[in-house]
Amino acid sequence: MHTYHEAKQRLETSTFVDHFLENATNKHIEYWKNILHRLLAMIQFLAERSIAFRGSANHETIGDPKYGNFLGLAQLLAKFDPVMAEHLSKVSFNMISDHYLSNTIQDELIALMGHKIVSEIVVNLQEAKYYSLILDCTPDVSHQKQLTVILRLVDIKKVVVKEHFVGFVNILDSSGASLTEVVLEKLKSHNIPILNCRGQGYDNGANMAGKNSGLQKRILDINPLAYCSNCACHCINLVLCDCAKSNKSFLTYFGIIQKLYAFFFVSETLGHFEKACE
Repeated sequence: MHTYHEAKQRLETSTFVDHFLENATNKHIEYWKNILHRLLAMIQFLAERSIAFRGSANHETIGDPKYGNFLGLAQLLAKFDPVMAEHLSKVSFNMISDHYLSNTIQDELIALMGHKIVSEIVVNLQEAKYYSLILDCTPDVSHQKQLTVILRLVDIKKVVVKEHFVGFVNILDSSGASLTEVVLEKLKSHNIPILNCRGQGYDNGANMAGKNSGLQKRILDINPLAYCSNCACHCINLVLCDCAKSNKSFLTYFGIIQKLYAFFFVSETLGHFEKACE
C-alpha cells in the first residue's frame, strides 16, 4: 500500500525517473531542431545569392580565418544568437562529434531543399495542367554535357506566367532520339504527362529543332499539340553568322578569335590533365 501511494504521488507530481529522462530527451530534440532551422536559413541565404559555400579544403574548421562563407556565417550568427554560440562552443571544445557543419551535410541539406522546391513546382504545374518545355545543352566546368530543363507555366493563383528550372540532366549522346528519351524519362520521374505539353522552346540545332528527326519532331509525334517555337536570339545569332561569312574581314577576325580560344582551351585541358596525373 505504501508503494502504491508513493507511485500515485509521483505520477501526480511528475517526479518519476522516466519523466526526467523524457524531459531531457525533449530538450535534446528541441536543441537540434533549433540548430537545423538556423543551418537551413544559412544555406537558403547563400544559395539564393549564388554565394560559394566552402573555402579551401585545408581550411574548413571553426576558428580558421580562411574558412568558407558557410562557416563564416555561422560564426557571425553566433555573436548574436545564444543557440548557435553554444553549438559552436561545443564543437570547438570537441564536446560533440556530430555537429552538422561539414560539407557533406551541406550538400545533403541543399539536395533536400532542392527536392522540396521541385516538388512544389510539380504541384503548381499539376494545378495549371498545361506547360511548355524549354531545353538547352551546355557543358559544365568538367566538360560534361548537361541538358538544362525549364518548365514554363501559368500560376493560376496569381495568373502570372512563370518559368521554373527543374534540374540538369547529364547526357552522353546529343542525338534527337537520345534527347527525346532523356526528356521523357525526366518528365516521367516527376509524374508530368507529356500529353499536357503545349509548347517547345529550343535553339536551331538539327538535333533539337530538326524537322525530320530532331527532338521537337519526335515530341510532336507523341503530342501534336506541343508546338515548337525556336529561340529568337539564336535565330538572330545564326543570321549574324551567315552575314559574317560574306565578308572576308569578318571571317579573318572571327577565325583568329576562334583559334585563340582553341589554343587556350587545349592548354587549360592539358593543365588539368597534368594535375590529375600528379
